[in-house]
Amino acid sequence: MLKSLDDLQKSAAELLVKLMSQDPESAQLGIIITQFGSLIPQQIYPLWMNNTKQLKEFLVDALPFEFCSCESENEIPDEIHQRVASLNDSDPPKLLGTDIEELNALMNDAQIRWTGTFNQLCEGKSEVSQEVICLFRHENNYQKPIQKDEREDFKEFLIAGIHY
Repeated sequence: MLKSLDDLQKSAAELLVKLMSQDPESAQLGIIITQFGSLIPQQIYPLWMNNTKQLKEFLVDALPFEFCSCESENEIPDEIHQRVASLNDSDPPKLLGTDIEELNALMNDAQIRWTGTFNQLCEGKSEVSQEVICLFRHENNYQKPIQKDEREDFKEFLIAGIHY
């Protein structure tokens, strides 16, 4: 029996909260999704996954109903099912550049802008990681990576979600 749209959206929102609340430092994969809306402020979703099973769960149970406007389980795009089928549960979770491009093409008003580990985010080597660090520090221009004494506060900032 298919779930109602309300149930699917509620489950998707609960899964997003769970993935945002996990410890970034112990996660094997982080994904940053930016949602742009004309009526809402821009929101950044930092999601943290401990294994490939959680990545698959996100791709099937949250992404279609939070970011792709699917209204039933039957509407989940084939590209998502293909991506999930290509992931091996025993491998570390990952999304390749082509995966991200295909998923971004399916999303309305949202984009996967970064994937990596918490340590990579702290290093500030990408444009997106520098943007997130600037938001954390309330700076306009990137100055330096996250320092050791900032890591706990940075984790709390990420877990709280980012609105601007």
